[in-house]
Amino acid sequence: MQIAKSFGAHVTGLCSIRNAEMVRSIGADRLIDYTQQDFTKNRNRYHLIFDLVVNHPLSTCRRVLNPNGIWVFAGIQAVTTLTALLFRTLDALQSQKIVSLMASFNKADLNLIRKLMEAANVTPVIDRLYSLNEVFETVRYPSKRYARGKVTITAIVGGIPL
Repeated sequence: MQIAKSFGAHVTGLCSIRNAEMVRSIGADRLIDYTQQDFTKNRNRYHLIFDLVVNHPLSTCRRVLNPNGIWVFAGIQAVTTLTALLFRTLDALQSQKIVSLMASFNKADLNLIRKLMEAANVTPVIDRLYSLNEVFETVRYPSKRYARGKVTITAIVGGIPL
């Protein structure tokens, strides 16, 4: 969201009312409370849907994409859903695109993110910090409730915090 805003995009954030203030603070121009409204049933059309949850069928997401829109999905749940989605929908794609996001870092991307952070255009949202000896809890925590940002492990190596 923050990176899209830094490039001038108009951003709609999909969240519960519990997270509305945080989502607004990181750049959402418009909010949709998913507990009250299904974004796939409104009249808005989107150029890009960045989906980290994948809890709507592709067929309903396609209805709210612009004709040349792109649906990007990422995350563990997305990967487990990918095969079923692709086999059911490849023949119906037309001009819309499905893109799977797999993290891969390169120096240019990391430098861009560094510059955005230095300019205060991107600020990490951290829900909870854990020490290295609590690593198993970092996996359990998000499964207990929705995290409101990243769950992060802090470590000290050679006296330097990482």
